[in-house]
Amino acid sequence: MRLEYSVRFNNSMSFDGHDQPTYPDLTIVMRLVILKCVTFLFRKRLTMSKSHNVIMIIDLMTESGRGLMRGVTRYSRMHGPWTFYVEKGWIRGSNAPKFDEWGDGLVYYTYNYPPKKAIAAYRFPVIMSTQDLNHRLYEMPEIICDNSRIGKMAAEHLLDCAFKNFAYCSSDYRLWSKERAESFSKRITEAGYETMFFRLSKRRSHFTWKDEQSFTIDWLRSLPKPVGIMACFDYRAEYLVEACHVAELRIPDDVAIIGVDNDEFICESTNPPLSSIKLDFETAGYETAELLDNLMSGKKVKNQLVTVKPVHLISRQSTDVFAIEDQDLCLALKFIREHSREPIQVTDVAQATGTSRQILYKKFQRHLGKTIHQKIVEARIEQIAQLLIETNAGLAHIALTTGFSGPEHIARYFKKAKGITPGKYRKEFGTE
Repeated sequence: MRLEYSVRFNNSMSFDGHDQPTYPDLTIVMRLVILKCVTFLFRKRLTMSKSHNVIMIIDLMTESGRGLMRGVTRYSRMHGPWTFYVEKGWIRGSNAPKFDEWGDGLVYYTYNYPPKKAIAAYRFPVIMSTQDLNHRLYEMPEIICDNSRIGKMAAEHLLDCAFKNFAYCSSDYRLWSKERAESFSKRITEAGYETMFFRLSKRRSHFTWKDEQSFTIDWLRSLPKPVGIMACFDYRAEYLVEACHVAELRIPDDVAIIGVDNDEFICESTNPPLSSIKLDFETAGYETAELLDNLMSGKKVKNQLVTVKPVHLISRQSTDVFAIEDQDLCLALKFIREHSREPIQVTDVAQATGTSRQILYKKFQRHLGKTIHQKIVEARIEQIAQLLIETNAGLAHIALTTGFSGPEHIARYFKKAKGITPGKYRKEFGTE
């Protein structure tokens, strides 16, 4: 009779009394390890991707609403899926679900502001915009625009067009419009000029469309010409374009107009096409969804403010003008703009105008307050910035396209002008 025994060590090796040591099947061990990993990841995914019912009160007829919705749905695809119920305004149809029973969260981004009591009564998180208000909602999560930067960008564009007369056109007394007006006026004042304003009366509900257009035409005719006007947003800019046609004012020769939102349907359908500041609503939408997801999950979020940032200015025919009587300057500025992707020098600009370098230098200083070289740098930097924002091209390709010797050269050039590297600029302002 043979006595068999087995001894097991910590390394899982075993042997009996008369055979060689044996080891467990490594294939089985690996399968068990993989199974545990997959189970862990699956459970984690279930926790992270909890489905939510999200109510979107949003006007999809506007570029801002569409962009915001694109960002929210992009987040949902990556971290959801979520189920959406979308309304364009606070007044709901008879078939709409009861929000307090169906929803887990609500995003409100439209112009007709709901009753405060109705918002406070909901048991779920709500993220609001203040488009229709004259004050901030500091007590709740909020979507705002960087209006200070928007107004400054519009002012600098019109200053680059060499205007000396400036105006701002608002449609009402909303806070966002007021903030854009203040920033626009501040930059114009810093340049040594004044800003003229147009606001409709708070009693505009008593006006007919014809009355409103008549008031606008009278104001446009009263402005000194040529004049550069910032409209509070694209819809208002479109209205100004039509009023100029009725008043027989030439765009952009008499009146140059710039809007905000870059709603391509509006900007490309006006005559002439409308210059506008593009805002990054899609990134703001993604950040809004991320904030809402954290709030719906019961997490405490310190920063409950989502900011819509301006990306860059899309220049079209409505501001394609230089408000200068001096033909040499006009030719020089046009040459710089048309050759901004080439490594042009001051001598090239002078030769293009048929004017001596010294005389042209004095004209730039007197009329623009800048040197020829500064204007060349500005034009080239804007071309680089546009390529960084609107394309996925690498820095080496952009350098080749814009006439630089290589990526290191263009990186130094860009950082010196913008105070930020091309990579950081693309990360901050680029759109996916």
